[in-house]
Amino acid sequence: MSEQEAQKPTVEKKELTPEELAKKEADKKARQEAAKLEKAAKEAKKKERLEARQAGAKKATGEFVKDPNDPCASKFGDMEIIRSQVDPETRFWIKYHQVKDLTEEIAGQQVRIRARISNSRGKGKMIFVVLREGWASVQAVLFVAEGKVSKGMVDYASKVPKESIVEIVADVVKPDGPIEGCSQQIELQVKEFWCVNKSAPMLPFQIEDASRKVLNQAAEDGKAEGKVEETKDEAKSEEQEQKQAVVKQDVRLNNRIIDLRVPTN
Repeated sequence: MSEQEAQKPTVEKKELTPEELAKKEADKKARQEAAKLEKAAKEAKKKERLEARQAGAKKATGEFVKDPNDPCASKFGDMEIIRSQVDPETRFWIKYHQVKDLTEEIAGQQVRIRARISNSRGKGKMIFVVLREGWASVQAVLFVAEGKVSKGMVDYASKVPKESIVEIVADVVKPDGPIEGCSQQIELQVKEFWCVNKSAPMLPFQIEDASRKVLNQAAEDGKAEGKVEETKDEAKSEEQEQKQAVVKQDVRLNNRIIDLRVPTN
């Protein structure tokens, strides 16, 4: 033991009285309770904001009303709940194709598939819909054609939210050129379009945002700190990330059921 350590005064640990121990424990419980209330208040505000965004999105999209006189009224719409009223024999003759099995070899055939709407874009008398099942995706197209697809059918398809489950009957067509953003290089010309399960108009995050590669881990973790050193390419990529939505880890974990739909998962 050195001389300095020997001269250093020893501090005796003061024993707390039962009253002081009780007060310390009460203060600890009060802090924990306050933290729980604060977290609950934040979650409630977050839920209110999401509900307000969903209501705004639903109002902006508008409710679709099918015209009973539409010549294609029997080919599209919200699918009714079965309620065990369907003939059980239909399961033997209705055949569903998986998206991953849609290839050029079956071009010219008619298929029936069920998948989620990954994205849709269109205007006027035509709409393109990207359908996703697992990691596989395919492009479907609806364009107004007399006796086959009506304007009301196109309008209905444009109002179905992303991530909704739809069932379509379509002809498989080989496209003239490659289809970007889809794993299956064929196109589906839709004859029937049915919504099996409609998604909420506004989700906590979009699948395409969660699928995007994030180079700045600090942004994904929700921290303000970034990289200390970076190259010009990294700086440019980080600037692009700031302009795009970054799905944070806590958002992914709080909405795990949606996060599992990301193809990389």
